[in-house]
Amino acid sequence: MKVLPWNKDLSVGVGVIDADHKLLFNIIKQLNRALEEGQSVDKVRGYLTALTEYTDFHFAREEALMKACGYSELEEHREIHNEICSRLEQICRDFDAAPDDALNERILIFLNSWLVEHIMHRDKQYVPDMAGKDAEIATAHAPFQRFWGSGYPEHTRRPGGLTGRERRVVAMFVDLRGSTRLAEEHDAYDVVLVLNELFVELTDAIERSRGHYAQFNGDGLLALFGLEQEFGIACRQALESARDMFRRVEELNKRFAEELGDALSIGIGIHGGEAIVGMMGPPASPIVSAVGVVVNTASGLESETKKAGCMLVYSQTVADAAGIYVGDSGVYRGTKHPAHNELPVRLVRSVSELSY
Repeated sequence: MKVLPWNKDLSVGVGVIDADHKLLFNIIKQLNRALEEGQSVDKVRGYLTALTEYTDFHFAREEALMKACGYSELEEHREIHNEICSRLEQICRDFDAAPDDALNERILIFLNSWLVEHIMHRDKQYVPDMAGKDAEIATAHAPFQRFWGSGYPEHTRRPGGLTGRERRVVAMFVDLRGSTRLAEEHDAYDVVLVLNELFVELTDAIERSRGHYAQFNGDGLLALFGLEQEFGIACRQALESARDMFRRVEELNKRFAEELGDALSIGIGIHGGEAIVGMMGPPASPIVSAVGVVVNTASGLESETKKAGCMLVYSQTVADAAGIYVGDSGVYRGTKHPAHNELPVRLVRSVSELSY
C-alpha cells in the first residue's frame, strides 16, 4: 500500500507540531517498508511500539499547547486523541495475537486515513487560536523539548517515556593521538586550553553536519548521525563531518604551534547499522547515546587507524550507503560478531583523499 507523503498542505503552521507530524509520517513509512519487505515480526512490532509511544507523546504536547493558547475545543480534541490511542493499542494487541497480511493492510489503511483526516480536519481547527501566541507556545513546549531526552512530562499518559529503541544510525569515534605524551610534556594550562579548543571545533563540525555529540571520554568522543535523517544521508554527513574535523585540526596546529611544538592529530572510525538509541547514564545526568555491535565496531575501526597508520577507517557499509569511495580497500577482523567479522573497510591516509 502506498504511504501518503508529507506535504505543505498538512502544515498547521506551528513548528513543533509540524515536526511531530513529519516524524509520525516517517515512522509509518518505515513500518510500511517493513511490512512490504516481509521483515521480522519483532521488527514490525518495534515500529508499532515506536508509533504508539510517539503518538502518545505528541498528543500530550499538542494538548499542552492547545491549553496554553486557550483553545475552546480542547476537551473534545482530547477525547479524539484518547480514541486514537485506544485504536493503536488494539492494533498492537491484534498484531501480537495473529499477524497476517489482512491485518497489515488494515493497519496501514487506518494509519494513513487517521493522520491525514485528523490533521486536515481536526488539527487545523486550532490554528487560529495559536496564531500570534509564540510566547505561550514556547512556555508550554519547554517540558517537551526532547522525546527521549528527559522522558515524558509528569502529566502525560505514560510517565517515564522511552529509554531506547532500535534505529539504523551511523556511529563515529574520534580519538586524539598522543594525549598522554601531550599531558606529560606540556604545561597543564596549555594542554587544557588546547583540548578545550579542539573539542569546540570537533563538536561544531558534528553539529554542522547534523550529527549528535553523544559521549566524551577524556581524549575522544562518540558522535551519532541519523537520529533524524535517512541512513544514506547520515552516512554522507558523517564523512563530511570527518573531513571538516581534519581540516579544523590543521588550523589548530597552525594556531598552537608555539605552545605545543608537536602537531595534534586525530583518528576516526565510522560504521553504521542497527543500534539501540535512547536516554542512558546516571539518572541525574543522562545522555542520548547508543549501544550495540555497530557502536563497538566503530570504536574498533578507530583503533584500527593506529595499526594501519591512517587517519580514517570507515566501513564499506557506510561507503555503499553514502556512495563515497575514497582511500584504500581493506578488511577489519577485530570483532567475532558474525555480521561484522571480516568487515570490508576503506582506509584514508590523508586529507587530500577526502576531496570528493
